[in-house]
Amino acid sequence: RRKLRPASTLAPATVSVQEGSFGAALSRSSGPCCIFSTASTEQPIEYRQPTKGATPLATQHRSIYFEPNSAHMSLDSRAVVDDIGGQMRAYENTIVDIEGNTDSTGQRAYNMQLSRQRADAVRQYLMEKYGFPGARLRIEGNGPDKPLDSNATPEGREKNRRTDIKLYANPGQ
Repeated sequence: RRKLRPASTLAPATVSVQEGSFGAALSRSSGPCCIFSTASTEQPIEYRQPTKGATPLATQHRSIYFEPNSAHMSLDSRAVVDDIGGQMRAYENTIVDIEGNTDSTGQRAYNMQLSRQRADAVRQYLMEKYGFPGARLRIEGNGPDKPLDSNATPEGREKNRRTDIKLYANPGQ
């Protein structure tokens, strides 16, 4: 995302168009013409927590992979999170829950902590790259408590190591 400079720091400009031409040449001038403000005239969105038991507008079980025993996202997973960021831009008046999950291998306390760290890694990435406010992104670590499949097989454990994304309508608007 490009950062725009406030209008007060921009040099004034004039636009000259040659008669009979569709092209325009932008030239610097000391005249007061053509200074535009980039400040939004819309009120900022106030994000509020959805009510307990609210039905999400959408739920996605996304394969956001991490290095083993780590909260560092792989490069492939960043592409998945970028897709989520694009959806969040399209539906800006939403609250997003990010739930980290693990398989049941290892100590439960460790898995609870790791699942929360992974959800937070996704949250931080979205905040830093896209500038989403923290109030819009909620995280939870489920550890091994919400499996999609059996933890008895390697395939089942792989399905359980995931991040769930839920979009809710913003009750504040």
